[in-house]
Amino acid sequence: MNGNLKNIFILLIIIHKNWDGEHKSDRSNLKCKILTALDLGYQCSQTHLGYLKKWFKGDYKDLKRLEDCSTTPYTATIQNTFDKIQIIHKNNDFFVIVNASSINSRDEISRNWKEINHFVLLNKNQVKFLSKKTIYSKKSKL
Repeated sequence: MNGNLKNIFILLIIIHKNWDGEHKSDRSNLKCKILTALDLGYQCSQTHLGYLKKWFKGDYKDLKRLEDCSTTPYTATIQNTFDKIQIIHKNNDFFVIVNASSINSRDEISRNWKEINHFVLLNKNQVKFLSKKTIYSKKSKL
């Protein structure tokens, strides 16, 4: 996976809080399969966030998102999962189409959605998130 796609995936992980596995009481060791595969440590670790700060350094909006890197364990009431990820790359534009689902176990409701994320490569060392369009399905009872 090239560096630009890697950066985009790492940011999407924070946006969707896609974590799994057992955790310590302070949530300092929450894992994500994608972060593990990319050798970037635990969710919201200095390794994880430091890497993103480097690549999105000129993008104030995305740097603010990093400040809210919440640690949501896989046992949380509301869980979001990626069902399918599609990438379209044209010139310096990356479109990441995510089909995702959410389950709220307390309210016994599920929902699916499709999201189109648009990123642009500013230079060989910097990516910027431009926009996101989300199309929701109707909520349904579990």
